Amino acid sequence: MNILLVNNEQKKDTVHMVQHLEKWFTARGVKVDVQSLSLFQPVKKDIDLVMVLGGDGTILKVARELAGRNIPLLGVNMGTVGFLCNFEGHDIDRYLEPILAGRYTLEERMMLEVSLAEDDCPVYKSCCMNEIVARSHTTNMIKLEVSIDDEEIEPYRGDGIIIATPTGSTAYSLSCGGPVVDPRLDAIIMTPIASYKVTKRPLVIHPARVIRIKPLECQKAVISIDGQVNIDLRANYSIKVNTAPTRLKFAALNRRPFFTLVDRTGK
Repeated sequence: MNILLVNNEQKKDTVHMVQHLEKWFTARGVKVDVQSLSLFQPVKKDIDLVMVLGGDGTILKVARELAGRNIPLLGVNMGTVGFLCNFEGHDIDRYLEPILAGRYTLEERMMLEVSLAEDDCPVYKSCCMNEIVARSHTTNMIKLEVSIDDEEIEPYRGDGIIIATPTGSTAYSLSCGGPVVDPRLDAIIMTPIASYKVTKRPLVIHPARVIRIKPLECQKAVISIDGQVNIDLRANYSIKVNTAPTRLKFAALNRRPFFTLVDRTGK
């Protein structure tokens, strides 16, 4: 068995935790690779499991790197909320033997694929775990042309728009009034950010549909992918968002009560 340990060195206690895990697994014949988040490199082909020590932000970065790879990810919460994590760092010793024995189930989560073009020429393509955001860089409103498949809907005027996965429904989309969607579902959530028109409401869209966005008015705007990759949105750009052809596999040992976690987070 080959395990990759990824730690966010900015999180308290992750360095000591990695040392503890490396020693424990190595003593039992497991090959262990270690990477820090700030120096993260492409994952080797022979890795059987990626253990991520950090919070949701750490997992989001690793998830994009694992897109298209048949390698399960196991999140250990060393942060605060940890929606994407499997268990808390202080409980890790009780789960080591099950991990070693492969006694975990695999849960697949849908991802989104975003394609960016300039004057119809492709310039960027990536996957995301949570959301794609097109929003103003300033307090000025932007105006976006939005179509779902071949149906053009009324332009969005306001601070911007969020296109989220069910997994990302508890993140930025939720804070902008979007719905909480069970992460086991496949759906695309489209949530306006501070819409000028109060009748603009979030939409839950079938995962087979394709969303296209073009800026109509945007002096200073940005496209943000999982809040980590940011690209200036230019007037001649177009954005295409669809369900990614690949899914991310999470290794599940301790099924955390999702809706209870949502309720606790709001307190």
